[in-house]
Amino acid sequence: MEQVVHWQRKHPRISLVMVSLDSTGDIEKLRSVLTQLHLQHIPQYVNAEPMPEKLRVAFDPQWQGEIPRTLIIDKKGNRFASSGLLNAKTLNELLKGL
Repeated sequence: MEQVVHWQRKHPRISLVMVSLDSTGDIEKLRSVLTQLHLQHIPQYVNAEPMPEKLRVAFDPQWQGEIPRTLIIDKKGNRFASSGLLNAKTLNELLKGL
């Protein structure tokens, strides 16, 4: 997440929204990370689904269970997905496709 925050600060014209589809048991871990990155002001939504996989598949039908999974949706609704750790190189490659 830290790499994404640094990348976003270098690209202020691009709006990023992070959505975590983790279970409710992970909310304190997420809050801790957001606080460390000085992002505690970001709205937080907790997944109430007992099986987060259902919501993940609904959000990204191509998801096969690999984590982490990133899905970028542009203003036109086009979807670009990436599996594995998200870094500046991956973001720059995905940005080219937008």
